[in-house]
This record gives sequence, structure tokens and C-alpha cells, in this order.
Amino acid sequence: RQLFIGCLKPICSCSISIPMKQFILIVFLIHAGLSSAQDRFFYLGQPYIYKDSVLLDQSRLNLIYRHEFRVDTSASPMWSNVKMQVGRKVVKQTDLHVYFTNLWRKISEETPGIVPDREQAELISNGNCNHPYFAEMTMFPSENALRITCCNYLLGSHSGPFVYDESIPEMEWQLLDGADSVAGYACKIAQTHFRGRVWKAWYTLQIPIPTGPWKLHGLPGIILRAVDQTGTYSFECIGIETDPQSIYEYVPMRSTAVTRTQYLRYERRYHEDPQSVRGDAADIFKLGQDGVTNIDTDWQIPYYPIEFE
Repeated sequence: RQLFIGCLKPICSCSISIPMKQFILIVFLIHAGLSSAQDRFFYLGQPYIYKDSVLLDQSRLNLIYRHEFRVDTSASPMWSNVKMQVGRKVVKQTDLHVYFTNLWRKISEETPGIVPDREQAELISNGNCNHPYFAEMTMFPSENALRITCCNYLLGSHSGPFVYDESIPEMEWQLLDGADSVAGYACKIAQTHFRGRVWKAWYTLQIPIPTGPWKLHGLPGIILRAVDQTGTYSFECIGIETDPQSIYEYVPMRSTAVTRTQYLRYERRYHEDPQSVRGDAADIFKLGQDGVTNIDTDWQIPYYPIEFE
């Protein structure tokens, strides 16, 4: 199958003043026909403002993956499209829902009263939530380095997104029997244990590039589908193009540099004790079928991280 991917654009350098606001975190309680004991909590990584863009490379391959996060396998998933651009120097992944949400916010901040219709349509067509654990991810193979930009959980946060660097993780793969077709390519199957999850991957020897979605890599062909053993997380390629495209790094107006461990601890604490994360700077409300209500001080968000410390 072919899917038109389109080019991600450079961001013009500009100066934007973000007005002081009270941080408000709204947690959407999705009932989806379930009893109150089975309610699922829906959360969003918050958008941020782009300051500039830096040209990193030219792509030789462009792929779109549908990424799903599904706590309850009987209910609709939270999803977004992720664009992977494979260049000669870098491999860049961009969550398109986050990207267009950020552009929507940038235009709204710069031109009050103007509704950015194109960006709004694009963010709707590319997902239903901003997955917080990565907005962008860039792999630098020659430097054995990964750079990951993660959304903040607090709406309007002046600290911006979190950014951490790590070495490209090593993975040991077990080749499995079986075969399948993904995006029109014949695929073999492999499995790995990676940071607390068991991932099964479908890779194709027709594209002999040892990379894949998320941090998965190291097979003799590109990974076109990956599903963790619990079914909570999945990536599936839905389109491939070979037209060269510019690969940009998008620079936030503000960001907070952390280590991977610091980010994961923040993520865990946000779920297990969201009141302590927000402090006195935010009010937390629950939006359910009965309207908006306050959250109890001991309230928690179910914690199903894509990777563990």
C-alpha cells in the first residue's frame, strides 16, 4: 500500500511571549459503556511552541506508522501517526499529532483570533492524542546516540518539553518461525525483551535497513510492525515513500534537559501522585458523563509505561 506522506516544513525563527496562565490539567474519563470500576483515564502530553528548525539530513526513505496505546483491549485505542525519515546520517521519528498540535498552538499564539484550519484538520487526521513519551526521536548511528523529546504533562508549562539523550540501546533478537505481509512487503518475525516489555517485530529483508519504530532496531531488515506481548503498545507501517525529503530537528522555545531516568521517574510520579507533580500551580478536574468534578487528593492514573527504568 502507498500513502502520501508529505513533507514536514521548516519553522521560521521568531520570538513569542507566552502569557502567564494558571495551569489546568483536565483528565478525561472515558466510559465507553464500561462500569465505573472499569473507567479508563485518558491523558495528553501538552503542546509546546517551536522556536526554530535545524536541517539535519535528506531522507532516502519515508514511512508512516500508526502507533496505538491500548490499556483495555476491548475499547478504542489512543493513537497517532508517526513519521520515520531514514537518512544517511540520521533516522528521525516525529509524532505527527504532536507536530500539528504544536503548529496549531504556534499560529494561535502569533495571530489571536485566527483559527488555523489546516493544522487543525491535520492534527485530527493524524491521531486522537499526544503520546507524552516521545514527540520527536532522532538516532545518530555514527555517534551511537539517541535524542528524545517528550511532552510535559502540565498545560501551559513554561518549562516546555523534556529532552534527554542516551546511547543507542543494544538488543538481542530471537528469530521466530512464521511470516506475514505488512504494507505490501513480505516479513519475517523476531522477538526481543526490552526494558520490561516483550516485543514481537515483523521485519522485511526487501528493505535491508536495521531500524524500526520507537527504539527498536538491529534486525537485518526494517521493522514494519511491532507489538508488545500485552497488546498495550503497537506500531504498524501504513505507508512508504522513497522521494527525498528534508529532515528537520524542531527546536522548542523552551525545554528542560533531563536524563532518561529522571524523565521516567517524573512520568511514574505523575501517574502515581499527580497532585504532587502539579503542586499549587494547577487545578485538576475530571471530565465525565456527569460534567466536571474535582479530583480526590489520593487519586492516581493507571501506569502502563512503554519502558521501565
